[in-house]
Amino acid sequence: AVNCDDGNPCTTDACDNSSGACKSSAKTNGAACDDGDACTAPDTCESGVCSAGDNVCGCSGDGECDDNNACTVDTCVSATKKCDFKTSSASCDDGDACTFGDVCGDDAGKAACLPGATTQCDDGNACTDDACDPKVGCGFVAKADGSPCDDGEICTAGDACAAGSCKPGNDTCACANDGDCDDGNACSKDLCDLGKKTCAASVPLAKGATCSDDDACTGPDGCDGAGEPACAAGVTLDCDDSDACTVDSCDSDKGCVHVAVDDGGVCNDGDSCTANDGCIGGKCVGTPPSATVSTWAGSVQGYTDAKGELAAFKAPTGVARAADGVLYVADIGDHRVRKIAVDQTVTTLAGQGVVGEVDDTGVAARFYGPAALALNADGDLVVLDSGSHKVRLVKVADGAVTTLAGSNTPGGFGKPPVGGFADGKGALAQLKTPMGIAASGVGFFIADAGNHRIRTLAADGSVGTLAGAGGEGGSDGPVATATFASPYGVAVDGAGAVWVAEFGGHRIRRISGATVATIAGDGVVGAADGKGASARFSAPWGLWFDGAGALLVADSGNHRIRVVAGD
Repeated sequence: AVNCDDGNPCTTDACDNSSGACKSSAKTNGAACDDGDACTAPDTCESGVCSAGDNVCGCSGDGECDDNNACTVDTCVSATKKCDFKTSSASCDDGDACTFGDVCGDDAGKAACLPGATTQCDDGNACTDDACDPKVGCGFVAKADGSPCDDGEICTAGDACAAGSCKPGNDTCACANDGDCDDGNACSKDLCDLGKKTCAASVPLAKGATCSDDDACTGPDGCDGAGEPACAAGVTLDCDDSDACTVDSCDSDKGCVHVAVDDGGVCNDGDSCTANDGCIGGKCVGTPPSATVSTWAGSVQGYTDAKGELAAFKAPTGVARAADGVLYVADIGDHRVRKIAVDQTVTTLAGQGVVGEVDDTGVAARFYGPAALALNADGDLVVLDSGSHKVRLVKVADGAVTTLAGSNTPGGFGKPPVGGFADGKGALAQLKTPMGIAASGVGFFIADAGNHRIRTLAADGSVGTLAGAGGEGGSDGPVATATFASPYGVAVDGAGAVWVAEFGGHRIRRISGATVATIAGDGVVGAADGKGASARFSAPWGLWFDGAGALLVADSGNHRIRVVAGD
């Protein structure tokens, strides 16, 4: 039999016996039908078409539309009473400790948390196996003792790992002076026979000669003057610092160690003009009567242009104040550049709030995670658009946005763009997740976090490299060979030196002349106050110099504002 069903529930279909042709006729208006939507009833035929009836299962509010996906904005459309799920561009956590800066986006047509930049775990030590565990982050495991390595000394052979460090092997070079004949005994004078160019017998030092027994907890040490000379330990050090906010001990490698007690411990700072003294970061801190903290603008997380605490921001990370008192804000989570007038009124200068790289004016422009900004000589804003790896220029008069420098490679469907490294002008330059910017007399300095370098930026968009060899590390020295670990903050002092906050290295560094030096922190996460390497930070970010020459540090991992004073 010929099948004449046209699939329309509102027509009667039949086959003509004489011709074999199919014929369809519309059913009577009002006849029952089914439009295939279980949320409409009753459906009826109208002019041969099945018309939907009333919506019997629609939503009445946004709360009924939660799809349990943190990367969607769930709303109930009042006109249709149907749920609408739009992909969000908010920051998120993909659950992988080996990525940072994760952001919501579209993944194969579905809203999902897209991974950010990959955490670099190379500690520069040839005697450790470095890897990143998605659950706990970076891990460093010492290689087996005896594993081959290179200590960098050409006159040693057979270097091998021991306890996670590369130990030198046998000396293979002939001596040229006494310094080439060190036998490792601090109480003997080692001599080189210049005629034979070989090491001669060592001469014991006199009893009491200064030496070191390699134990930092004793001193001063002295030679014993015996036949087989040895270094005798001195008096054991007294490590009591008379600070009620530290637990004092001695480490044989480092000497006296002062570990901060838990914050909140009762103490007395000796100042009768402070109250509620307590331990904070290993120091006894009181509260001066005049110390007051207030909110200038913003309250809950979100996006609202309003006055004072009625306004809302989403993870603001950068600020710059103009000469007229107006404050400009890099609102990284909202993908916008905001403006706070002197009367505390917040408005949006540029940015649509949707992830993108669109050059346009005002809210028609798009950013991808603006992280920091600074004012140029014309009073306009130079903005580091960290997610697009570009430097954008924003006119404060009308919010017009253009790209000043940088380019990227598309990351593929639903993936963020990929940055790179190249010096050059405009689009010929490349950066990778730039996070910090500071103005100088000749342009700007940029903390290029993903490239582990400090870059320079001229007014015409030319990008150069000030310091950093490119590999992640913490070595000091000439700017071309020094290494950094994810620099996030940068500031310039009155003498023109460039200061750097290492988010990944937990240090404060300084670039003066052509040399990089570590000023504070030892690379280990902590919250200890102290001088030089005895201080510790946790992911320091923003830097700013106060009027007295002290450096203020936003110590993000410790949730504190720290002060670095002195040289």
